[in-house]
Parts: sequence; C-alpha cells; structure tokens
Amino acid sequence: MRSQRLTFVFLAFYLIFLGGSAYYTLVFPIRVFHHLLMTLLMGVWYFRKFRRDGLPHTPLNLPLLALIIAWSLSALLGIEPRNAIEGLWFMLLHITIFFVLVDLFQRGRGRLVMETQFLMGGIIILFSGIEIASWYLGLGILPNTQIGWINVSLIPLEPIRLALAMNISTLLAGYIAPLILLTIGWALTARRRDYRRVLWGMAGLLIIILILTFSRGGLVSVGVGLGAFLVMRLLGNPQRANIGKWAIPLVIMGAIGFVAVFLISQTRSSGDEIRVDMYRSATDIWRDNFFIGVGIGNYGRAFRDYRTPEMARDRLASAHNLYLNTASETGILGVMAGIWVAGALIMTWWGVWKKQATPPRKIRQEAVIAALLGVGVHSLVDVFTTTPLVSLIVLLIAYSITGHETVLSLRPQGKKVPALVACVVAVGYGIFFIQTDRAYAAHLASSRGGDDALPNAQLAQSLDPELTLYGLQVAYLTDTIPAYKLMLQTEPTWDVGWMNLAYLYEQAGQYDKALEALWIAQSINPLTEVNFNIGRMGETYSILTDNNIIGHYAFAIYLQTVEGRLPISDFWSQTDIRQQSVRGYLNRPEVTLDMRYRVISAQFPEELASLIPQNPQTASDWWVVGEYALAIENNLLKAREAFGTAIAIAPTNGDYYASRARVDVVLGADTTYDLNIATLLGVQYESLARIRANIARRAGDEETAQALIKETTRRRVGGDFAGVLYQGRFGAYDLPMAMLHPQ
Repeated sequence: MRSQRLTFVFLAFYLIFLGGSAYYTLVFPIRVFHHLLMTLLMGVWYFRKFRRDGLPHTPLNLPLLALIIAWSLSALLGIEPRNAIEGLWFMLLHITIFFVLVDLFQRGRGRLVMETQFLMGGIIILFSGIEIASWYLGLGILPNTQIGWINVSLIPLEPIRLALAMNISTLLAGYIAPLILLTIGWALTARRRDYRRVLWGMAGLLIIILILTFSRGGLVSVGVGLGAFLVMRLLGNPQRANIGKWAIPLVIMGAIGFVAVFLISQTRSSGDEIRVDMYRSATDIWRDNFFIGVGIGNYGRAFRDYRTPEMARDRLASAHNLYLNTASETGILGVMAGIWVAGALIMTWWGVWKKQATPPRKIRQEAVIAALLGVGVHSLVDVFTTTPLVSLIVLLIAYSITGHETVLSLRPQGKKVPALVACVVAVGYGIFFIQTDRAYAAHLASSRGGDDALPNAQLAQSLDPELTLYGLQVAYLTDTIPAYKLMLQTEPTWDVGWMNLAYLYEQAGQYDKALEALWIAQSINPLTEVNFNIGRMGETYSILTDNNIIGHYAFAIYLQTVEGRLPISDFWSQTDIRQQSVRGYLNRPEVTLDMRYRVISAQFPEELASLIPQNPQTASDWWVVGEYALAIENNLLKAREAFGTAIAIAPTNGDYYASRARVDVVLGADTTYDLNIATLLGVQYESLARIRANIARRAGDEETAQALIKETTRRRVGGDFAGVLYQGRFGAYDLPMAMLHPQ
C-alpha cells in the first residue's frame, strides 16, 4: 500500500512539473520518455480495466464519448489532420486521467488523491519561495539572479512576476486559482486543528503567489469562486449567523483581488487589443468552418490567415477564450458536446450535493463547484490545455460527481468494451510516436548544422512526410527558388520563407518577383524585417517612389525602437532618403527627448546643442543634460550629477543607472551599485555588456572584453512559427545578413 501511495505521488509530480510541463516541448529526451511512459501506463491501466471491472461508469461517460467523437471528426477532417491527430493524444490522455481519478474516488481512495494535490500545492509554494529568494538575495539558483535586490536596495524598486513552478506566469495563475478554493474548502472542514491551520496557511501563501503572477484572469477566477462559494453557503446553510466568522476574510480577499485586477488592467491596453483580435478571428474561423472546425490544435495555424497583420504575434496558439477556441477548432459539434458535458456535470453535482450526509461534505462539494465556476470565468480570457492545469480541473470534476466514497461503497458497474478500445488506441499512439520521434530527432540534428544537416532534414521528411516542418527545413537548407516555391504552396503563411525567396529573386536579378514576395510576407506579418527590405530594394533598384520608400523605412525604424534598438547605424546616414526616414521617425509623438538625443548624436550631431533644455524638469531632460556634458563638454562631474537627478526623478529606469556607470568608468569610480541595479531593472537603449567590456579593458583583460562584445552581437532567432504550427517543435529560420536590420 505504501509503495502504491509513493508511486501515485511521484507520478503526480512528474505530470505536473516534468512530463506534462513546458519541458515536454523544450527537452527532447523528456518528450520521448513522456510518450513511452504514458503509452505504457495507459495501455496497462486500460487492459487491466478490460480484464477486471471495465471502464468506470459515470453520468459523464456518454457526453464524453460525444465529445471524443467531435474531437476525432475535427482532427480527421480539419485543415491539417497530421497536426490535429497528434494534438488529439493530449485530449485522450486527459480523459484517461479523469477516469483514473474517478476510479480512485469510487474505490474510497479520495484521501490519497487530495493529500497528493495539496502536496503539489506545497511544492508550488516551495518553488515560488526559491524563486523569490533567488531574485531578492541573488542566490544564482535561477538564470539572471546572480545579483539580488538585497545587494542594492532593501525594498525592491519593482516586484517580481512569479512563473518558475509552471514556467509561465499565466499558467501558474490558472493552476493556483482553483487550488485556492479547494484548499479553503478543506480548511473549513478538516477535523484536526493542526490540519486546518496548515491548509489556511497554504491558502494564504497561494493567494500571495497568485497576486505576484499579475494575472487578471487568475484573480477574477478566485473572486468569482469566492463569491459563488459564499452564495451557496448562505443559501444552503440555515444557521447563517455562523458564517460571519469566515465570510468576512473571504470577502476581504475577494475585494483585494478585484482591486489588483483594476490596477494591472491600467497597463495592459495593447494586450487587450490583441485579445479582441483573437476573439474576432476565432469567430470568423468558426463561421467559415461551422460544423467541424479547423481541427484540434489548429487555431494557431488558421489564425495566421485571419488576424490583423499589424497585431501579428506568432507565439499565439489559442484564442485565449476556451469557448471561442472550442468553436473554432471543433465546430458546432464540439460546442454541442461541450454543452452536454457541462449540463451533465451540473446536474450530477446537484444530485451528489443533496446526498451528502454531513455539512462538511456539502461544504467540500460547494468549494469544488465554486472552483470550477471560477475556472469557467477565467476561461473567457485564457485556454488551459496543458496537463498540469487539466489534471487539477478533472480532479475537481471527478470529485464533484462522486462525492465522499469509502472502500465499502457500492461501485457502479463499468464497461469492458470501451476499456479495450481505449487500450488499442493508446498502444496505436505509442507506435505512432516511435516514428514521429525518430523524425524529430533527425530534424534536431539537422538544425545543429554541419555536413549532415541536409541529409538529416531529408531523413526526417521521409520518416514523417505529413509534417511539413521537415519540408520547410529541406527548402531552407537547399536554398533554391524551386524548393521555396514548392514548400510555400504547402505553407503559404511562412513569412520568413517568402522573404528568403525574395532574396533569391533579388540575387537572380528578378526584382519585380522579389518585391512581390515581400508584399506577401508583409501581408502575413509586417512586424518583421520585411518593411526594411521593401524599402531597401525599392531604393537600391529604383522600383518604388521616394515617399513609399521613406514610409517603409520609417515603419522599420519604429519596430526596431520598440525592441530597444535605435537608428544609430551608419546605414541611415548614407542617403538622403534614409535621413528623411530617420527624421520622420523622430517626429513621432512617442519619441522622448532622450531617445531623440541618442539618434541625433549619431545621425545629425551638428543639431545636438538645440536639444539641450535650458530649464530641465523631467528625467529625460536631465539625462540629455548629463549626456551632453559627458560627450560634448567633457564635464564628468556635471554629467554624473545630472544623471543622478534623472535617477531621483525616475528611479525605475535602468538606462539612467547605466549612463551614470559610464561616467564612473571614466572617473575610475566603483560602478558595482549602478550596474547591479541596471541589471535588475533592465535597460532598453544602453548596453551593460559594453560597459563591462570597457571596465575589463581598463583592467587589461582584453579577452573578457572581446567575449562581452561578442555577446552583444549574437543574434537570437525565434521559433514561434514552428512551435505554434507543429505541436511545439523547434524550427528557427533566419534571413541572410543583407536582409537584417542594420545594427
């Protein structure tokens, strides 16, 4: 019995923090191990159920079957069956977890399940504590935490945003929010006082962690859950006077949550606009694929054809709304099946709640359904499909439809045939993954380069020909016009492919075709190097008007400054058109005085004196005074004082600390404090690596200086396009040097 408990606990830990987490996508050996382990466990479990008492019977079995049929039809008949069929495996895995938990509850093993869940909550608290300690104390346990806030300020100038336990803060909030309601429900009903104290303490710590994720959806989820819980308690408890002793703190916690939501919302307007675009796109996708949708996991693929290009974000794989995402991916069949499941769940919970013999058991049922209601509201702004979050959700569902059972309780008779079918499906997927993992291994070997890069890419394509990622890799390595044209017929939203095709046309002297390919790339995603290249080709080959060229150059400059790179390269001073483009950018209202100074000092230095404010007021004004004193007047003390004033006005701007550190390097003063705090706050336009390189040079360490300079020129290529379209697989496609923004 003890070995079984330990096995269950370790399996829960594995699913939540390893195999079911982002490591599945990031670490290939974990992906392979996860496929093998889950196939083995599912196959063995379903086979045992077939040999013994069959698949557990619940009132949700029939609606779940309808949902599985809807998923399967959408996968097989959607816009990209290969990707959807693989995505369907995760849905079936989550259904399996549901039946395993139902089986444990029906067998009277609910205490094991709940204790394990609270243990996972404790591990999240531990991980979050480690994250906070490493961030504040500079323990170096996590990346970029070699310097801690305690080294520069007892009170941090900006808060941490917790994410470690689930890799992403939004996912962490999605997991914690229902867990808080679950913990409160058990804290109210635990028999032993020490248990109650521990559970209340856990609930309090989880609320703190939730606030530090800065997730509005998570806070709203808890607020809605607490509100629903209080309403159910008031309606279902005749002795309402006893509720006050714990209702007041719950109301206070809910109020704090809503205030936090309001404050966070003040800084998220651009993100909200993107969400609205996703919702609109999901509605349009559903309209065009009404009956069966585009297929499980294919929203991100279809979204590229529907999104507003000016809001393009390649990393977006879901509609950030469960209901619209379900409609777009599974059509009306999936929507109706989902409504059936939800209706059966509510009706079953109501019947189970009425049968509970004692008030504590009713309270637990109310806490569970309140948590689910919170998740339902949270799902209006997020989609939770990862195994850790789904495992908690299906636990809540499983408990809500079984309630308190013991080993002596009479279990409903299960069905053997569904267990056998599920066993065959699980084994079939296991065989399927052997081939796909071999292909992906070859693809990863190809992405590392070398003489075997192309043969490995071709091997991956031959092993898994339906996954077009491998064809894209072959085209990328072959680097010919026919290869790109062939693959762009298959993946027409591959914007990097269109840009590379444009470069090949340019090299061949086919400038009209090159420009046509760039127009297509721009229509897919204008937030890339495409506008720069349209301007470059238009200017170089005189195939666009001057105003058109200037417009594209100016937009390209704007996109670069959003990422912290200003137009200070010599490229922008080489022609009149480029200089006009820079001036057009400088006239934008969002360009601050210090940004304007940095650009003008590089491109129009004769105009610097006109920028110096006579009566500096803002932090930006004082920075300009300091930079002019440093670079032009060579007055180091005046520069340092001006930078110090800028810091006093805007103490959370890391660039100002870095600027003062540049002065101290020349003065030979200690730069530790300023560099540390600039590192913690982050910089946008300064280069900490170059400052440290200058310090190393002054100390005679040229090797370290060169290594630091090399780090500043390293180009990091994103893989969001491949990750979204191909179930998280890596595939980074870069552009030729001639097509990159000038540095």
